[in-house]
Amino acid sequence: MSRHYCLYKNDVVTLVLLLLFCEVSYSESSVQIWERAKTLITEGKVDEAEKVFEDLLINSPNDGNIIMGLGYIKYHKGKMVLKSGDFKKAMDVFGEAKKMFDTSANIGTSEIKSKSHFNKGNCDLVLADFIENSNQPLEGISTSNIYKEAVNSYRKALELNPNFEEAKKNLTEDDGRDWDVRVSTAISILDEITNDPNIPSYTRTQIWNIVTMMEMVKNTNL
Repeated sequence: MSRHYCLYKNDVVTLVLLLLFCEVSYSESSVQIWERAKTLITEGKVDEAEKVFEDLLINSPNDGNIIMGLGYIKYHKGKMVLKSGDFKKAMDVFGEAKKMFDTSANIGTSEIKSKSHFNKGNCDLVLADFIENSNQPLEGISTSNIYKEAVNSYRKALELNPNFEEAKKNLTEDDGRDWDVRVSTAISILDEITNDPNIPSYTRTQIWNIVTMMEMVKNTNL
């Protein structure tokens, strides 16, 4: 299965391209910080690159590009932690990344908002896929709910950019695991419909019944 977890095929390339193509007009000292971050990322020194971004954020606390960039780095760190098998720590790191993406989605341009939602969805998708393939006991964690969060994020990305092919692919990939994703997507859409105050009460009840049946079908396929 080929998941489009990032905007580009390679995480390091993603981070470098982000730094190369973001439109910035900072002081000379800030430009030097950007250059240092690029070098550290290509060398695989993610922790040091994170510190550089945090320093840059002090100078430009409301720059959506920088905030999203810091989210990318935390996302990349989360994947590295997962590979070591420390799921709890990875959850914390991905949580930090998602906060960064939430912030950049709130203050960035339309393009940044769409990419931020997409990458927030990637955080949840990576976690859910890890759980599905892990033998570790993870009590109290619902894979279905994590997938649903990913679905919601991808839908938001597509609302802002209907031509976002990577987000489309993550929602429609035709394999067994995506059955749960597709059902979660349908349930999410139906839930949204029931929130419409103009919908007749009878119709709302019927939709709730359909959602209940879909939840039962989904659970039998987990």
